[in-house]
Order: sequence, then C-alpha cells, then structure tokens
Amino acid sequence: MIKLNDVVKYIEEKSKIELFDYQKEFLKHIIRGDDIYMPRGTGRSMIYNGYADYLKEKIAKETDYSVGAKGYNKIFTYRDIPEAIYARGLIEDIRLDNPELFEKEFNCNF
Repeated sequence: MIKLNDVVKYIEEKSKIELFDYQKEFLKHIIRGDDIYMPRGTGRSMIYNGYADYLKEKIAKETDYSVGAKGYNKIFTYRDIPEAIYARGLIEDIRLDNPELFEKEFNCNF
C-alpha cells in the first residue's frame, strides 16, 4: 500500500519544496484513485509528475519479496503477458540457462 506521507516526503525532497495542505489532500485522492479536478496554477502537474516519479523510482524499481505471495493483490506471471512481447525463444532460454531466476522473475515464485 502506498503511504501518503512517503509520497509527500519524496516530492518535497526531490523538488526542494513544501507542499501546501490542499496539495497533500489532492495527492491523497490521487493515491486512492479518486476522480478529481483542481484549478489551473495550483500545482496539479507538479503533484502528478512527482507521484509518477515516486512510482517509477520507489515502487516499480524493486520487488518486495519479503511480503510473500499473500502480500500482493494480484501476481502476473509470464503466462499472463502476450507471447509477442518477449523476444522469440527468450522465455525458454532463461528457463534453461537460469531456472532459479526464471522462477523468481518470470514465473513469480518467490
């Protein structure tokens, strides 16, 4: 679960600013997935960009294996991805060359 305070801290440190309370409230609704709207000139783009950067740098960069399979709402494996995404033979090559890596990173057994 993404914590508002972690995202606020990330944006403030990265941008060297202090968010206003209304911006923190706006961010809270973004994190919850609410449909929201803000007037122009109130930091809307900065908040969205900061949140996107947080997701890229903090969430998508590393996998938290410590939570185990039950810590995720949904786990996608290579079988859930269209075959055309992977280079031809890549899955089989990785499965043969490094079965441990394959199980962890592609079959998502950790």
